[in-house]
Amino acid sequence: MVAPFAFLLMLTVVMLPAGSALADDAPSPSVSQAGGGSLVSAERLIAAGQSAAAVDLLLPLEPQLAGTAEYDYLLGLAALQSGQFTLAISALERVTLVQPRHAGAWLDL
Repeated sequence: MVAPFAFLLMLTVVMLPAGSALADDAPSPSVSQAGGGSLVSAERLIAAGQSAAAVDLLLPLEPQLAGTAEYDYLLGLAALQSGQFTLAISALERVTLVQPRHAGAWLDL
């Protein structure tokens, strides 16, 4: 009788960090309110190969959104693809500070 309880307790403890990591991946309300539509537009521009236009769209939002992983990753990716390497490194490093396990940012650095 004790063994199933111990197993469930162990499973809960093991899964707890994974659940909290998933919660960290959700966009913050400030991102959605301040520039959600612009971020979607920037994603579309990047996917269409228009990374320089995405950088131009994202840069005015930097004072409001710098430090949020979603914004910084898009800015870093767009800057990297458009050859703006200093900007890319700065934005991608901010992503790794906020979300140390963000694989995309680490790979792009």
